[in-house]
Amino acid sequence: MASVAEAEEAIGAVIRAGRASAGSAAGSVGHAGDAVHGGHSGRPRNAADYERQDQWANDAYDHIRQNADADVIASHLPDVRRLDGSTGFSAEEIGRIRDHIFFEEHPLTDYDGGVVHRRYDASPDMAEAWLRLRSGHARPEDVALLEHESAEVRY
Repeated sequence: MASVAEAEEAIGAVIRAGRASAGSAAGSVGHAGDAVHGGHSGRPRNAADYERQDQWANDAYDHIRQNADADVIASHLPDVRRLDGSTGFSAEEIGRIRDHIFFEEHPLTDYDGGVVHRRYDASPDMAEAWLRLRSGHARPEDVALLEHESAEVRY
């Protein structure tokens, strides 16, 4: 069984590799995302256009929060291999992960060095990964993300 540190290192490697291709067409959810994101257009292709990226992520988070999808995501992952050797994610586990990412407040450091309790800021990468999971087009890094967030929920 892999440790949480090993899982986090694997996620970090995926993120670092993804940054090399930021702004490419591969970074867009495209038509699959359109179908599962309330008809909104896919993620803006220009990763350096922070304003549009943030707006898209906020819209996607609103849509994700309004549409329960744990059963749908779990149904797309019955045979995915887990770090502990098991397969699949239960709808209950996906639901806990969803609550953790999109609804719960967390202690976060603010810009003045203090601590505030609030939801995570909307992340274009997180939104895009969640929409891929929902649409049944998960990438290995999306499954690694679920493993990471599941470990955070248990922690």
